[in-house]
Amino acid sequence: MSTRPRRDERGLALITVVIATTILALLATAIVAYAEGSQNLSRRDQDWNAALAAAEAGIDDYLLRLNENANYWQYSATNPPPDGNLAFQEFVPVAGGGTEAEFRYDVDTSSLSSNGRLRITSTGRVRDTTRTVSASLRRRSFIDYLYFTDYETRDPAMYTGTPFSASVAQTRCARYYYGSPSGRAGT
Repeated sequence: MSTRPRRDERGLALITVVIATTILALLATAIVAYAEGSQNLSRRDQDWNAALAAAEAGIDDYLLRLNENANYWQYSATNPPPDGNLAFQEFVPVAGGGTEAEFRYDVDTSSLSSNGRLRITSTGRVRDTTRTVSASLRRRSFIDYLYFTDYETRDPAMYTGTPFSASVAQTRCARYYYGSPSGRAGT
């Protein structure tokens, strides 16, 4: 009789299958947990960006109303407009529907008489996320399109002959434009 140990490998396949199944189950559980954790971050990012878009929609809404009625700046939460706009007092849905986005705005006209500017602050909200945007508005006037100058001349390259050559005209224009040491043109 021999005393050699017997090499029975029948249980080895079962152990390998159990270990592989356990590793795959742990991997699947980790993937599902990561995906569920990412959903909250993705939702927060979507709401954060949508709230910014809703706040910008509030600015656009006010600009539309101001363009339709030049005296719309006079209205506020204490002096509501006749068009029934509730955005001065409460959150209103963004036009277009289909979203949970809302906005409201507040208009500060305290500097309107001194520098012609009004400041609008719009807050956008989506679920529990809010973002605020502020804009300064000023009406364009005729003065915005004027060009004031004390000295007009042609392109210095167009001067030929008398009374100036191109190089003399270039020198005098440059000295006048950037300021000559004496502060007078043509010297």
